[in-house]
Amino acid sequence: MLNGLLRVIWVGVICLVLIMSRGVYATEPLTDYPSNCFLKTNPNAVYAHAYEQDEFVIFYNSEGDSRLVDLEDANNNKIPDVLENIMIQLITMRDTLDFLGFRHPFDGKRYRKANAEKIYIRMANIRGNGLAFDEAHQDLKTGKCVLLITLSNSLSAKNLTPAHELFHLYQYGYTMFKQAWFLEGTARWSEDLLRSSEHYPQVELPQTPAELEAFFRTSYGALNVWNWLLMSVDNKGFMDLPSELLARQYLDGEEVIGDQKAYGVDFMIAVLGLLDRLDSEISREQDLSPIFWPEAFQRDPQHNDLIWKSLLNLYRDYKTLN
Repeated sequence: MLNGLLRVIWVGVICLVLIMSRGVYATEPLTDYPSNCFLKTNPNAVYAHAYEQDEFVIFYNSEGDSRLVDLEDANNNKIPDVLENIMIQLITMRDTLDFLGFRHPFDGKRYRKANAEKIYIRMANIRGNGLAFDEAHQDLKTGKCVLLITLSNSLSAKNLTPAHELFHLYQYGYTMFKQAWFLEGTARWSEDLLRSSEHYPQVELPQTPAELEAFFRTSYGALNVWNWLLMSVDNKGFMDLPSELLARQYLDGEEVIGDQKAYGVDFMIAVLGLLDRLDSEISREQDLSPIFWPEAFQRDPQHNDLIWKSLLNLYRDYKTLN
């Protein structure tokens, strides 16, 4: 309890420093903007089965091109074991993120305006393991606003892609920026919240303009630089999770959370808060909706330098306070 309170206080101090350094802004008057839940989805027209717990709904088929590859149901509860394990992983990842102090996507300005209330996971025959969508969608059957993840119908039971894609939704709930070196580098980091690992590859910060430009072109490989940043501000990397979370198990009895090692949790929360404020500033300057940017503008390389300089300022402030 004490460690959790200290974590909240520490993140609050960092946020206060950032606000004071960049000026104080009022919360966006979201009533001035239309809901961004204008895209449509109708999974019930495509999938024969749905498995629901809490805000998560997994849609799947047992026949056809998108049929689930592994339909084993060892506990005979009429739900494929692989889907039960995916659900266990998603709920554990959400509860871990919530305990550590990350803001749930539904509670950020982007999806709060849309009244998003469900996360749909569609099992499909896709290239790769998974994909998270930043746009909110309206379910044509229920009228509810939902967030979407697509996972491979051949995904293995304990692959960490579900947790990775869920973290993308958390990122999207904080910020409009969609730079791959940020999105994929930090989503790879998030897997360590569940993974047991003793190896954390590191690369020091880019030192020259050429190195920085090369870094901006990375994706998953950006993890190595993020590891250097996060481990330099947190040399312990101990999450201090409650026993109830640590006791979570997959169907075969394996623990969902491998260990309590994850470096730089508080700093990562501060980074997401920083990007939340940065994109709000840009929205005001560019006269854009703070909850909807054109896709090309979200990915525009022009944002890289601002994000990087702001990230380094945050890092220096964090190191100074630490």
